[in-house]
Amino acid sequence: MNTEQFFNDIITHNKPRKQTTINQYIRTLKKLISNLNIKNINSLDFLQDTKSIDDFINTLETISTKRNFYTAILSLMKVNENDKLYLHYKLKEQQLNNSQAKLYETNKMNDKKTEKYNSVSKEDIEKLRNILLKEDMIQDYILLSLIFLYRYRNEISNLQVISLKDFKRLTDNETKDNNFLVNGTKIFRISRFRFKTDKKYGQIDNDITDKKLRNVMKNYIKNKDNENPYLFTNKDGTHYTNQQVSNRLSYLTKKYLNTDITGNMIVKISLEKYSQSNKELKEIARIRGHSQAVQSQVYIQ
Repeated sequence: MNTEQFFNDIITHNKPRKQTTINQYIRTLKKLISNLNIKNINSLDFLQDTKSIDDFINTLETISTKRNFYTAILSLMKVNENDKLYLHYKLKEQQLNNSQAKLYETNKMNDKKTEKYNSVSKEDIEKLRNILLKEDMIQDYILLSLIFLYRYRNEISNLQVISLKDFKRLTDNETKDNNFLVNGTKIFRISRFRFKTDKKYGQIDNDITDKKLRNVMKNYIKNKDNENPYLFTNKDGTHYTNQQVSNRLSYLTKKYLNTDITGNMIVKISLEKYSQSNKELKEIARIRGHSQAVQSQVYIQ
């Protein structure tokens, strides 16, 4: 008996379901055993290894995806409130259901907050960028531009400017907790090693291709204090923290747009004309370090 038939027979026996639902459970379960490196299934003994299963599911990105795996697992089990194994998986599913419910409530609250920002458009952000450039607020211009054009999180707070030659000499220990702006003759690139999802996505590189921003940044770097490697610095020479990036964006947008806006909101505004199927979104999601599913669920309004 093959794996699909094995799962199909058990699920069908446990509880009547539509075949489309059963097929979805089977696809999910096959992904599970594949990631657990199990080739031949002829019993449910693999469910005893709760640690390996939980560890794998915890690597998944969205709450709904994690929950779907536990729901599929439970479809293989008879409802038994006295069975520890059943209760383990049932509790995991319930915890994710609760998390999803909280997320829905948070999104509702965010929707109300969004009404406050509805008057701010892409054009408004572009005008603000021009104002900052005109008033020679170059560091602020670069910060806002990178988040607006490339949709970075606040994690660019610790960007270090480094030559391509020196960057190539860095060891793994020197790169693992840092992010860099690599400045070369033909290469002008941001290479990130430390960000929210770095354990999943590893190093993320992307070139700064916007000509105007590139030229401003090149000129800024040329004239800055070369002894301080950081791109975004406070008056005392220390680099920004993630919170200081957020605070600075709030200050600038409050002063010039009369509404304090976070980095995430700026990203949402930058994506307001996109559809969920737009091809460019794949690259945007890659740069941000999350899946297209997360992008569609959270950032596409």
